[in-house]
Amino acid sequence: MLALVVTLLVPPFGLPAAQAEAPGKTVTFAVSDVEQRPVPAATMTIFKTDADGKTVGEDVYAGIAVTGGQATVTLPEGTYGITLTVDGKDYRYPGVVNIGATSPDTIPVFVPVVEDDPNRGPSSSKPPYLVPTMDGVEIKSVLTVGDAVPGKDGKPYRMVGIPDGLGAYDNGDGTFTLLMNHEIYLENPGTAGAVRAHGAKGAFVSKWVIDKTTLEVKRGEDLIQRFVLWNKEKNQYDAPVQSVELSRLCSADLPPIGAFYDEKSGKGYPDRLFMNGEEKGREGRAFAHALDGTSYELPALGKASWENILVHPKTGEKTVVIGLDDTPPGKGSGTVFVYIGEKQSEGNPAERAGLNNGTLYGLKVEGLPLESDDTQWEGPKPFSLYSFGDARNKTGAELAQEIIAGGVTQFQRPEDGAWDPLDPNVFYFVTTATMNNKSRLWKLTFKDVTQPELGGTIEMLLKGDEGQKMMDNLTVTRRGEILIQEDPGKNDHIAKIWRYTLADGKLEEVAKHDPRRFAPGGEKFLTFDEESSGIIDVSDILGEGWYLFDVQAHFTHTDPELVEGGQLLAMFVPPAQGGAPQPQPGESEEARSENGEGHTEKTSSSAPIPDDGGGAAPPTSDTRANTPPSIDSPAPAGTKVSEPSPAPPSGPARALPRTGALPPEVLLVVGGALLAAGGVAYRRSRPEMGG
Repeated sequence: MLALVVTLLVPPFGLPAAQAEAPGKTVTFAVSDVEQRPVPAATMTIFKTDADGKTVGEDVYAGIAVTGGQATVTLPEGTYGITLTVDGKDYRYPGVVNIGATSPDTIPVFVPVVEDDPNRGPSSSKPPYLVPTMDGVEIKSVLTVGDAVPGKDGKPYRMVGIPDGLGAYDNGDGTFTLLMNHEIYLENPGTAGAVRAHGAKGAFVSKWVIDKTTLEVKRGEDLIQRFVLWNKEKNQYDAPVQSVELSRLCSADLPPIGAFYDEKSGKGYPDRLFMNGEEKGREGRAFAHALDGTSYELPALGKASWENILVHPKTGEKTVVIGLDDTPPGKGSGTVFVYIGEKQSEGNPAERAGLNNGTLYGLKVEGLPLESDDTQWEGPKPFSLYSFGDARNKTGAELAQEIIAGGVTQFQRPEDGAWDPLDPNVFYFVTTATMNNKSRLWKLTFKDVTQPELGGTIEMLLKGDEGQKMMDNLTVTRRGEILIQEDPGKNDHIAKIWRYTLADGKLEEVAKHDPRRFAPGGEKFLTFDEESSGIIDVSDILGEGWYLFDVQAHFTHTDPELVEGGQLLAMFVPPAQGGAPQPQPGESEEARSENGEGHTEKTSSSAPIPDDGGGAAPPTSDTRANTPPSIDSPAPAGTKVSEPSPAPPSGPARALPRTGALPPEVLLVVGGALLAAGGVAYRRSRPEMGG
């Protein structure tokens, strides 16, 4: 049952009914929640405002009944505000409706209807779009497409579709920053979204500040403000510009600072760069996004239909990158690229980071020009690297011809990958294939990652017949586990999240999309075209076993800025039996991240969480003390596919159990304008050290 909970943004006031005498335009207000479900009953008051949203004159209408999600009125030209009453509670949004001869006949009014659920986060109007299928797993919604939080200019900032690759870092003040790709298709004008801060429609990167304890989203804004593009004719970078169009930013990588800066030599760029690329065909560009809002094109990495671009977290003065081309094989495509550059002492951040002076290579597996379902072998098989030389001024079409001529292996859609945080020479990636073809997990072992050109071996860890379908994004943890997400496309298959344990090769289902929303005939059905994406390990931020990921719910939203449905989520997964040894409580960040997982980084050392008496929490055999966040009521149950997993160790985990709902400031959205989002209270299960 949907329930709207609101608090007043402005104190309500009594308004006498008054109808304008002047002729005007008849408009219909369509009132719905962020999932486009009509709000069944409400009362609306419409009043005149000036251009700044201040109330002026008499009210035009009061006490208008909204039935079945609609109310039709005739209004003279002008600017109007609205007060909406739902379930006896009022809230007002002034100055958002402009009525004129060219204004639309139907004006959408989006209300983040709060759907009560113990796993709904404080800033999300909807519960999680996935449910656990493994004992001990907890999933919480953080933000849903259409929800809004304060923006940097004081105006509301909405989460829009199509959320994809993520990166996170600790701010050291009880919050963390999350960067999020939005995989918007620029090529389709009807779903290209709104003009963003960099001056163009299409794909972009959003930036969020989130409370580590409550998961409340404090504020949001666009990351990208300007671009520094490569000038092929001048063989150099141009001055920063705006209004650059991007398309389909998919998965992402936020490496630790050590990936771009060598402390020993002092060479490199001593800050973070958020890595991604365009998945728009063979001419897609790679980018590095600095935190000051400047984005740098990376022509030396080549042109491809990029799924992700993964930088090795620590290779000294060298910069080593693996890029994954998400296209089917056969046309000089489906390539695993390896880039080797040298860090510099001068230049812009991309140049200093060693991202624009190196050599591009392609992975060449002995005797395998094309992967197919018939491709099979046991154990490691040698690979070498085929050199494309300096790729800065080469087109994707030219690279494709070299791929074919050089016998570079073409895989069945290489998607996401990650460096092993425990073995610097190892890299994992998946190939998606199709619903009817074999989706596989691969392991690359370089002879020496500081000299990748020496080659190494490749192993097929999952052969494609173990039960998984169309694997897409993944993350690798220090526990020796790989979390893998499915993207089944427009197929009647509930997309899942899997865990692969490196120690024993066991594949287990962790979670699946909620059948109530994603199975035809479900109670709250949205679409059967769904996928989860962007999963990252945030153990160094939220505690051992915590992940962040998002959902792309591929239903078209009637608000053109929102594009499609989607959600940001947090998930706790207990460790697998027989997994890798765990870092000890209080182990320094340097020790924990010497090799780095690559997606998240913490700038200060971890510290043990004190017990209730203020001392350091000792190891305990009490499984209750080590369980993930407890909640008021159980999470939705799914099909168990494994035995209960052992509890994680005590130490730097953040427990986020729910204590109950607070009245949120629920946002009224009118014709694309927004206010604010609301809240749910959480508490720690024990005191935290250092906020």
